[in-house]
Amino acid sequence: MEFYDVIVISAGTLGLQAAEQLKMHQANYLIIEQDEGATLRDASWDVAIKTLIETAHVFHTRNKYDALGIEGAQHVIANIPEILAHIRNVQDDLISGLFQRLEEHPVIHAQASFLDANTLKADSRSLKADKILICTGSKPIIPGIFRPLKADILTIDKLFEQEDLPQSLAVVGMGCRGAELGQALARLGIEVFAVEPTATIAAVSDPEINQTAQYIMRQDMRLYMETQLQTVEKEDGVYRLIGENKTLEVSGILLCAGRSPNLQGMGLNKLNIPYSGGTPVCDRQTLQIKGRPIYVTSVDDNGRSLPQSIANKIACEHALGIRGQAEPESSLRITFTDPPVASLGQKKTGAIEGRALLDNRNDNGLEEQGMVKLYASSEGRLTGAEMMAPAADHLAHLLQLAIQQQLSANQLLDLPFYPASLEAGLRDAFTEIAGKH
Repeated sequence: MEFYDVIVISAGTLGLQAAEQLKMHQANYLIIEQDEGATLRDASWDVAIKTLIETAHVFHTRNKYDALGIEGAQHVIANIPEILAHIRNVQDDLISGLFQRLEEHPVIHAQASFLDANTLKADSRSLKADKILICTGSKPIIPGIFRPLKADILTIDKLFEQEDLPQSLAVVGMGCRGAELGQALARLGIEVFAVEPTATIAAVSDPEINQTAQYIMRQDMRLYMETQLQTVEKEDGVYRLIGENKTLEVSGILLCAGRSPNLQGMGLNKLNIPYSGGTPVCDRQTLQIKGRPIYVTSVDDNGRSLPQSIANKIACEHALGIRGQAEPESSLRITFTDPPVASLGQKKTGAIEGRALLDNRNDNGLEEQGMVKLYASSEGRLTGAEMMAPAADHLAHLLQLAIQQQLSANQLLDLPFYPASLEAGLRDAFTEIAGKH
């Protein structure tokens, strides 16, 4: 029997992040890589999505050429096969770097299965640890009506493996990933029909921000909110998505209906742990399975749970006893649409609200628009925010710092703001809060 402080199962991005934290804290740890290269390939999806988004953004700027006096926009084309090939090259570069990082840690290549909550069997070896981190990544959720066509339907796992993409796509699910991918693909010239069963985009909770998000997304795609699909058919290469009052015909389907932890074959069923919806019940603050020394860092990426990198950091530090609760940073979520969507902190009962419309005339003279909602305590201290606005990813980080420093609206108004900057646009929201408490 071998003994460790922490065992990390799988060496994708999350597994390597965990290992690097454990190494920094001088823990006695081991990585079990179950399928050499597979989790590293899975780990490259984030960078693949970001590369697609950036490519779509660059291509979309051609629509501004005339206003800027630049000619030739009509000759700029998006070569989808070449774009996909470029993204795969970026993935390959990332994976090569991950393999090099893996060599810096103690690792074995074996299939891990639980004997009890602290003990794993890895081929012929028996391994015991105080804490076990499961970093096996996630798999797409396939709702029942899509399962008969599972082999033909695209998911994030398969999207970037394609040599080309259909001329029209139904993007089913407008959570964070669906919104990012739907907008990017639409801006590259694919006709996108976005279907969302709920009333919100990218897990936005504020009604006004949600309306803003829907308006902006409709500039690029056909958007069907609160649409419940009843059946899906395929005939002669055409997919029919049939709802109660709507039938869509498309040449492909991209399913973004959420993801669940990839836990099959690990023997977790032997441990009598609580499940909900096929997933172990974990503490939302620590990612620890209830009543067990096991952490599952592969969380849903659809905007309903902690961002994966933050979840991983929290699980590691809790396993090492460094901290027991998620700090305010864990609430920061960003969806990289254009403009981005961001939410952070909390909107507490009785919160004071401040609102700002950001009409940004940027350096090239073209306007971009968005909305920011700020939330504060009765004393005027900032507690949270939600926005869809230009540079929301940057504004959200600045506002998160203000929350962690427990700054009030009045204190923030005392700070210098450069005229005509996006940050200066937040003053309207700070002023509104300051006038209400």
